[in-house]
Amino acid sequence: MKKVKPPRKALGVVALWIFRAYCLFFIVEVFRAFQAVREIHPAPGNELATDVGLVAGGAIVFIPLLLIGALLFLFSWLTRGKPKSDAAMSEGQ
Repeated sequence: MKKVKPPRKALGVVALWIFRAYCLFFIVEVFRAFQAVREIHPAPGNELATDVGLVAGGAIVFIPLLLIGALLFLFSWLTRGKPKSDAAMSEGQ
């Protein structure tokens, strides 16, 4: 027997679509960041400094994006359709 998922409310649907759009935006930004990093050529003798700078720059870009994504995921999770418990269903009948 297939379990029926309870429907989301309007706010839940909006939160889910915002999260999905942000996931697409995140993928595009990751692609753009890798394209930009690929174009950087280290100065002779300073390869380690360039690598450290690339890691720091990546952290500056990705940490805020990941935090925003985590918040949007949390909002979409909290606004999901929740099944009614058996006790609440038996009281309502």
